[in-house]
Amino acid sequence: MFLTPDDIERIAGYVPDAIASVAHLVVCQDDAGAVAGFLGVDGAMVEMLFIDPALRGRGLGTRLLDYATNKFGATLVYVNEQNDQAIGFYEHYGFRTFDRSETDSMGDPFPILHMRLT
Repeated sequence: MFLTPDDIERIAGYVPDAIASVAHLVVCQDDAGAVAGFLGVDGAMVEMLFIDPALRGRGLGTRLLDYATNKFGATLVYVNEQNDQAIGFYEHYGFRTFDRSETDSMGDPFPILHMRLT
């Protein structure tokens, strides 16, 4: 995994505010009604996309991204350069890197790829 447990704990503190401030939040549930994943979109930007690791590979991320692109016109995403799984997912969907930042939006030293749907 590209994030350490300390990184995850620190980032987890930002999540409630990020979810509360995103323009559009789409949640998918499993058959029992538990949250299976969610996506946040603001304008053309996919701000967040998370799928329960136990449910990955079942098309949930693709369905959420389909919804974001079709309903909201989402065409941009920023991805941690060390997150090979996410980069592969977005590239498979049709996103391509057009820029790179040395730090994330919080100023932390996580290089970020700026990707656009082509």
